[in-house]
Amino acid sequence: PEKGIRSFLSAMPELPGCEFVVVGEGPMEAVVRSAAAGISGLTYPGRLGRAEVVKEIKGARAVVVPSEWYETFGLVVAEAFACGVPVIASRIGALAEIVEDGKTGLLFEPGNADDLARKVMWARDRPREMAEMGRNARKEYEDKYTAERNYQMLMDIYQAAIESERRRANRLPG
Repeated sequence: PEKGIRSFLSAMPELPGCEFVVVGEGPMEAVVRSAAAGISGLTYPGRLGRAEVVKEIKGARAVVVPSEWYETFGLVVAEAFACGVPVIASRIGALAEIVEDGKTGLLFEPGNADDLARKVMWARDRPREMAEMGRNARKEYEDKYTAERNYQMLMDIYQAAIESERRRANRLPG
């Protein structure tokens, strides 16, 4: 429930002509499966392997992350950015820090199905802007989330710690 699936499903009647694939499993599985059986444009394959998830992301105009709790990071956002796909996410916690509204995706108020629907319809009606956000998302991934970049950031932290310790040691008497 904390992943926002109820809000997402509540937005579905306001999203004619949009198609969604909900991926994953959990305590809301029966609710999602039932909704997918009755809502046109909603598919629920359940849990998918990594390659299948990446294929779904690459085929999407956007990835919707409707979480209603404070995500610690939001791996799915980094995965979407890696694929050059913008994210429509709740304006909460790390999601609001990772997704830059209007640049790498869109943000909506957590738990607000109407706001979510407005953002999805905006995205549906503006493919050029979404493509630009996708390019920005990919650049953000390259700037912050690649293994090489993370290695360099870690080495910079170690170097700063070493230099700080050297300065401290040089100030000690004796």
